[in-house]
Amino acid sequence: MKRLCIAAVTGVIIALFISACANQPAREPREPLIMLTGREASALFYTNPMGITQIGDPFVLLSGDGHYYMYATSGGGSFTGWRSPDMVNWTRLGVVFQPDSFHWGIGDFWAPEVIFHNGRYYMFFSARWRVGATLRKGVAVSDSPVGPFVDALGEPLFDFGWAAIDGHPFIDDCGTVYLYFARDCSENVVDGIHESHIYVVQLADDLLSVVGEPTFLIRPTQPWEAHGTWRWNEGPWVIKHGGLYYLMYSANYFASREYGVGYAVSDSPLGPFVKSENNPILRAHPGWAHVSGPGHHSVVRSRDGREMFAVYHTHTNVLSPSGNRQMQIDRMGFRDDGTLFINGPSASQMPMPSTEDGFRNMAMEATVEASSARHLEHLLTDGAIGFDPGAPDRDWVSDDRGPQTITLRWDAPIYVTAIMAFPGVGLGAAPIQVRVESVGGAGMEDVIESPPTPGAAAIAAFEPRKTDYVTVTIYPNRDNIPVRMSEIFVLGREVVR
Repeated sequence: MKRLCIAAVTGVIIALFISACANQPAREPREPLIMLTGREASALFYTNPMGITQIGDPFVLLSGDGHYYMYATSGGGSFTGWRSPDMVNWTRLGVVFQPDSFHWGIGDFWAPEVIFHNGRYYMFFSARWRVGATLRKGVAVSDSPVGPFVDALGEPLFDFGWAAIDGHPFIDDCGTVYLYFARDCSENVVDGIHESHIYVVQLADDLLSVVGEPTFLIRPTQPWEAHGTWRWNEGPWVIKHGGLYYLMYSANYFASREYGVGYAVSDSPLGPFVKSENNPILRAHPGWAHVSGPGHHSVVRSRDGREMFAVYHTHTNVLSPSGNRQMQIDRMGFRDDGTLFINGPSASQMPMPSTEDGFRNMAMEATVEASSARHLEHLLTDGAIGFDPGAPDRDWVSDDRGPQTITLRWDAPIYVTAIMAFPGVGLGAAPIQVRVESVGGAGMEDVIESPPTPGAAAIAAFEPRKTDYVTVTIYPNRDNIPVRMSEIFVLGREVVR
């Protein structure tokens, strides 16, 4: 982790004021904030990538033992597993699935996903079948998330007469289990063009057979989903939210910079699904030099259930995209209008995933007041950080000139240990200054001279202070321009009585 005192980004000067108690009268500063540096500050944040390379299609399972388990396309004819207590620091477990020489799969073992059901762990994966060397779906079982997983059938899970990859099991509220998967473009040619399509089929309760025929859901229809004369919709993942089904998927060529993630929405798990006009919601934007090909993701919640993360791969060598990929994680969520967002691909410090006893972003639990643009305050604490230079309408923009004051208030005091201020997108790369003060003490200043990476924040981290409000004053770095802010994070936790 990089040393943290105050990190900053573009386009604004930000002063952060933290009250020791909202109802105390103002007094002369005499007690300085104790700023965190080095290891203490780093414990609050993580930075992508996760340090796991030579993998693809990462899947993370939050197990009942409180640990996260990651499985991925690992190369060769097996799958490797990793374990983590916090989704950031990972320990390699070694091989968790190793088929014997008589296995029905002879190569191309891809995209494992694991589900806990009926007291056992079921791993769905893709492999190349001995019969015709075509791709099919398989399933292996284990009594433990660390394996060993053993093939459950001795043959593919199903055979619909065409290549199938990227299986994603989804349990609906009623208990029905579905398997979403991709009809691979290797054996699917439409009007002379190779295309990958996404289907769904119901699984039996034992997860070892299918019920009925598959249902077609989506095919490549948006320009970003094509690479030359090949087109992809693959790597499906389903989330249910607000009574709707969100079918997330990856598109474009996996070894290209343009690989990314989009989604489609339906009121039924069987469709029809309508693709979002905001696609792709995860990609390497033009001009970015820090990332290539973010995609084939899974979704996992933080241990306390408050946050949702997209786990995905990017190319390890940005200048030479290939099958050598690495794991990254970023927060995701839903806006008030039901649209889905991913806060990434990030390459700067982000808060650690929240836990039952740790610090988390409490800004979304506060009442927000702003000195101007009072109809837009919700954009400051909706959880969505601006990463798309083409979508500045997601930012909070002041409707008058000069400094702007934003106040976040909580119904009861909390302990605050860090504040992150994310400037709006498209502001350029000018240096900024950050000054941190408290009602009871003085602060410090720092100037960041280098341009920021997309999605970076001005960060102040300090010893926890008890308060029921935080005031952020933002100064434009040039005269007579509106202030533009994307998001404010306040890392805090409840006061235990």
